[in-house]
Amino acid sequence: NIIFILADDLGFGDLGFSPFSSEEFKGIKTPHLQRLAASGLTLTNFHTASPVCSPSRVSILTGLFPWRVGVDFIYSQDKKLDGSEELDHEQLPLLANIPMTLRDQGFYTAHVGKWHLGMRRFD
Repeated sequence: NIIFILADDLGFGDLGFSPFSSEEFKGIKTPHLQRLAASGLTLTNFHTASPVCSPSRVSILTGLFPWRVGVDFIYSQDKKLDGSEELDHEQLPLLANIPMTLRDQGFYTAHVGKWHLGMRRFD
């Protein structure tokens, strides 16, 4: 099983388990996350391709820089937040991405939570 958790604005020390906690700051009590981390692999060094949600999500899904996909801004309701441009719905489902690759290998995939990559459903 693969469980990928992306938490916007999660600060160092916000969780209740090492290395995300310290003696000085005990963090939020997260017993279920602690148990999950203890029974699996926890990756602790990572970078994102963008400091905002839509570009960082598309880069995680596709492995590409957000500007290569044309997602360089925050999208809400299929438009950039400044209203200047619509999301290219024709391109996104054609790109190789982690969920499609896993499904092709027999895995079931799901997304729970914030999406920010448009309103159209891709099957």
